[in-house]
Amino acid sequence: MSFNEESVGQESAERDDGFATLGYYYAFDADAAIEDDNLEAVICADEPSRDVPGVAVSVRINDEVKASAGQRRVLETLATLVSQQLPHHPEPAVVARYAISICEEPPSEAVVLCKFTAKRERQGDRIVTQIRAGRNQAVDDRVLAGGKRVIRYLTDMLDTLEAAEAKRAA
Repeated sequence: MSFNEESVGQESAERDDGFATLGYYYAFDADAAIEDDNLEAVICADEPSRDVPGVAVSVRINDEVKASAGQRRVLETLATLVSQQLPHHPEPAVVARYAISICEEPPSEAVVLCKFTAKRERQGDRIVTQIRAGRNQAVDDRVLAGGKRVIRYLTDMLDTLEAAEAKRAA
């Protein structure tokens, strides 16, 4: 897979820039049996019926992510990076399922749209984590744009979780 150098650059082993693989945003077919124990979120885009145009979108977020404000912030950062990296297209191709996974390697059945890399550095008395994303240049722009189109549903769900937590705390 080739990822745009502007965001991710080459593999960290090649450039020795300290960035290591954090995870992936990938698409897969609804019939594919994805084996991934590290799913943070899954976005499902299904056609509700032949009579209703468009897609019905549902979002599932890992329970640990739901319970942790810090993990929600990381997932929101990843979703924002996806939105920034993927192109707009007037006719996006939306596939059945999308997932964000924190893993070393994506499932073989997946079509990787973005790869996330991260680096931690000590800056004085604190540790700073830098996260980058790069889009897979081997994937058609229409498919990438489909991934961009549905990622907003994940950020909407994360916003809803934050608002619910703030309401409980008040």
